[in-house]
Amino acid sequence: MGNCIKRSASAAAAPAPFIPPPPPEPAVPAVPLTFADLPSRSSVLVTAFLSPNSRNEFRLTNRQAAQDGAASTRDIIVRNRIDLHRALAIYSPGGLHGITLNGASFTDDDLLLLPATLQRLKMVQCTGVSEHGIANLGALRALQELDLSQQRNLNDESLQALQHLPLQRLDLRECKQITDAGLANLPPTLTDLNLRSCQLISNLGLAHLGPHPLSKLTLDHCPLITDDGIAALPRTLQNLSMILCDRVHLRTEEPMAGMLLKTLNLNNRYFLNDDNLRFLPHSVTQLGLNGWRGMTATGIAHLMPMRLTDLDLGDCIQLSNVAITSLRLHQPEIKQLNLSNCSLIDDAGIAALANLPIEKLSLNHCHHLSDVGLGYLADLPLKKLNLTGCFRTTPEGRANFAALPQFEHTQFEF
Repeated sequence: MGNCIKRSASAAAAPAPFIPPPPPEPAVPAVPLTFADLPSRSSVLVTAFLSPNSRNEFRLTNRQAAQDGAASTRDIIVRNRIDLHRALAIYSPGGLHGITLNGASFTDDDLLLLPATLQRLKMVQCTGVSEHGIANLGALRALQELDLSQQRNLNDESLQALQHLPLQRLDLRECKQITDAGLANLPPTLTDLNLRSCQLISNLGLAHLGPHPLSKLTLDHCPLITDDGIAALPRTLQNLSMILCDRVHLRTEEPMAGMLLKTLNLNNRYFLNDDNLRFLPHSVTQLGLNGWRGMTATGIAHLMPMRLTDLDLGDCIQLSNVAITSLRLHQPEIKQLNLSNCSLIDDAGIAALANLPIEKLSLNHCHHLSDVGLGYLADLPLKKLNLTGCFRTTPEGRANFAALPQFEHTQFEF
């Protein structure tokens, strides 16, 4: 019996037949991975390179990149120097298109580390960056979008260093040191410029913008600008915002003559009235007149040459039912309408909105609107309705209205 066992063991020790190994897998070229390419569990491995306090923030920021204005998951947000260094190590050269630097810990030296292929850069509360650091951004020769809003150290000399970049969008909101001289050195490729609250900018500065192919310009809260400055702007503009530019009076056709604007924001111009509306470009389709407290039904009639789809009349406190009737007659294509705080409008005025293609309607604090008025809105193709502060409507009336089958997917604010 023992011999049999030995013979079996000896037989088992015989060499196995040779099996050739499988051929090697074909080489796959290295492609930089983004968060869009990774399953959720793999993304945890990537974020392990980051400090524990920022792993979730880094990952979630990339997943929400579309909401934050990023064009892809190759745009990241970092909040300290250490995470910037780690993020740059993760992405291969050319794999990172956009960075938002958010925080006071960043310095001039950190900006020198940014990849030359960067296309988008936003700096938020980067108080540790000096004017010299901002000037060093001139080395980012692929940069197309730059947000320097609220950078207290940004000055005219810093802007001069950026004039050769292929920038299309530049945000200089609340950059208090920028003067007219700084606007003389902007890149000639700009199509979108934000000068909100740059309070040292005057008509002389706007004259420097004439040669630029601007399509969008924001001049909100620029108190030195007058009608002459508006007249010097490029005629290529399609989107212009002048909220609280109190010295722009628009008393003649000259300031906007020849402009083919599509969007015009003149909100909070409390002293303007019906007469000023006669001189607006007829090409406008989106118009903001919020706070025009001197406007009446006559002013609505002056808008007749336009084909408006979006109109903001909030806080136009003299508008009455007659104005709404005029609006229905002259603006049959309106899709978004704000009548908030128009307290003279009642159920009869709301009835005048029937049969308009309105998808978004704000009636908050229209104190004379009742459940009867709600009934007149039943045939509108509403996607969003704001009734906040409409105290004469009842909870039952609002609930019954919202329960109508045609409003199954409508967003309500009560």
